[in-house]
Amino acid sequence: MKYFHLPVIALVAMVVASCATTKYVSKPDFQAINDVAVFTPFTYITWQESKNDVQYSDSLSSVCAQLITKTIQRSSLPTGDVVDIEFSDDMVYQSALASLRGINAKKAGEASVPEPLLRLLRDSGQRYGVFVFSNGFMRSDKDFAKAAGAGAAVGVLTAVLTMGAATTFTVPYKNSFKVWTAVVDSATGRIVFYNTDVFEDGNPTREEHVRKIIELLFNDFGKQKSVSSRH
Repeated sequence: MKYFHLPVIALVAMVVASCATTKYVSKPDFQAINDVAVFTPFTYITWQESKNDVQYSDSLSSVCAQLITKTIQRSSLPTGDVVDIEFSDDMVYQSALASLRGINAKKAGEASVPEPLLRLLRDSGQRYGVFVFSNGFMRSDKDFAKAAGAGAAVGVLTAVLTMGAATTFTVPYKNSFKVWTAVVDSATGRIVFYNTDVFEDGNPTREEHVRKIIELLFNDFGKQKSVSSRH
């Protein structure tokens, strides 16, 4: 595996929050949305060897990006060409995609789409494009066992101190990842579809886990297409 120490932008991005799916769907003619360009996702996956040794993994991130791209092409989203982007030395596009995290889903249709993303979409020649940002972590077996053991010890101590009144304890996640998606209309410069969700115990390098979260994210898009076709 190829690893890099965390840059500042990634330290900010590495918060994997637990929350319900949050989505925004505009009211375009969904039947008219076809050949959505799929841009290379920006994925940021870290490897945690120990509590004080957390590093960005280029290889794990690359696997996650490839799985997301492949799964989106097989989802209910009517995709077209895949547009490859090289992120390694381009902080502009990294920041633009990472900014998807800060969008309020309820107001996604009013959000300003970063100019670098609009430029990419317009240069592709497609009206619609899907952009994805994902971050997450994976732990070594040793680190996970240590963290789980510490959690169990706290649970036992709590039970003793409360004379059995409280006996539960938290088991840490071995892996976790979150995905943000946005379908953008280059003609209006606006987001027409936005969704995000977290797989709290999901492995970002396992195809079945990536498929589960991507299918969930774009399931509503497929429903909108179906409703539109009946009108």
